[in-house]
Amino acid sequence: MKIPILMYHEIVDENPSQFLLETVQRSYLVRRESFEEQMAYLSGSGYTSLGFNEVMDSLKGKGRPAGKPAVITFDDGFLNNYNYALPILRKYNLTATFFISTGLVGRPGMLSWDQIREMKRAGMSIESHAVTHALLSTLTPEGLEYELKESRSIIEREVGSPVNFLSYPNGDYSRQVMMSLKKHGYLGACSSKFGTNGKATDEFAMKRIKIANSYGIGDFKGVLGEDKKKIFFLKTKDLILYSLRDVLG
Repeated sequence: MKIPILMYHEIVDENPSQFLLETVQRSYLVRRESFEEQMAYLSGSGYTSLGFNEVMDSLKGKGRPAGKPAVITFDDGFLNNYNYALPILRKYNLTATFFISTGLVGRPGMLSWDQIREMKRAGMSIESHAVTHALLSTLTPEGLEYELKESRSIIEREVGSPVNFLSYPNGDYSRQVMMSLKKHGYLGACSSKFGTNGKATDEFAMKRIKIANSYGIGDFKGVLGEDKKKIFFLKTKDLILYSLRDVLG
């Protein structure tokens, strides 16, 4: 069984000016109308939204989820996750994991702790995206320990539930980062590399599928595995991009 982990950041309104001004990372913005169409498709096509504990059980052969599995994730902790994504997820009886950068909570355009707690009560999972959204592979051992331990401690104190998983800020990690995560008791982590996950997956380098703002519903179905040509194209593109990043630093 291959498990797709969908990666979102911001869900934005249909107002074009707002859409353009939200962030410079425009490819990470998904229109609210498109997001609802995607969630409606998942709900109506037999997909089950999983949490990461269920993912881990499946990857280790300890259980097989009912229906077609998919994991819905959001990085950073933008306010529009609460305003737009949460009502749509609840409408279609889906759950998602929100990876929160704790140092950004409460800033303009970002979630507050009260909103995060409400999302948790609605059945969503809250996990770590470090503290400052730093490139973890560039930090000193002390800086890395702070990002991993502090973010976990703050979320557990504010939300009241254990934190066992992390999403690497900017998809950046190294062997040292992975070893540090294991040392501090994390059970797994998500990268930004394209792909699905199976028994051969390293739980500290789980792959995800970025949902781009340009995707129509046909593209969305394609990246879920229903269009082999599109999957091959995206995997090749991702390989080239990561190879260039490794060369250029």
